[in-house]
Amino acid sequence: MEYKTRDEIVNEIRFKMEREMMKNIYDSHCALIKSRPQSQMYISSRENYFNKDSIKDVIFNAPATIVLWGDGTKTVVKCQDRDTYSEELGFAMCIVKKCCQNKGNYNDVFNKWLPKDAE
Repeated sequence: MEYKTRDEIVNEIRFKMEREMMKNIYDSHCALIKSRPQSQMYISSRENYFNKDSIKDVIFNAPATIVLWGDGTKTVVKCQDRDTYSEELGFAMCIVKKCCQNKGNYNDVFNKWLPKDAE
């Protein structure tokens, strides 16, 4: 029968305690994330980073503005019939849309916080 030294036993216990502690931290973190409403989820700063050098080309073709990105994707925004086309605004909205993963969900933020037009 092989016996363990005191140091081996202490190291084994320490390793088990550290592993259990890390598992508890991970489980707590997962539970916290799952308990948050989707509206409170945050994009990490790395995902939300905008690199100005990632723009490959910009096409201004009223009423649309198109940005071609270095990763092979493109972003298209169009002004509505009642709006006046602006190259600067179209370009800015393409950047905002790209930072929102090229989904239309960026409109939800604007619709929530901007005042409604009097119709």
